[in-house]
Amino acid sequence: MNKMNAEEIYKRAIQEKGVEHQRRIAIEEMAELTNALMKFDRGRTTVDDIIEEIADVTIMMQQLAIIYGKNAVALQIEYKTQRLKRRLDEHNAD
Repeated sequence: MNKMNAEEIYKRAIQEKGVEHQRRIAIEEMAELTNALMKFDRGRTTVDDIIEEIADVTIMMQQLAIIYGKNAVALQIEYKTQRLKRRLDEHNAD
């Protein structure tokens, strides 16, 4: 059996299912994570449920990054991470 890495699997899913379908699934998975987090606050779900939903969202975010541009997404992540660091440093300096 041919072993595929995660990115190859994501690209295959996009190709076979289509961009629009995968975009809709991403939206659905994000809603499920939101719902699990809200239920957790009320004691109606578990950490394991949240972990499962985070995994689903992460997989779909990787697919969206492929669709919309991995390099551009990586640059934004780096920019926003550094911005967060600056804000934390400023907060701690007060």
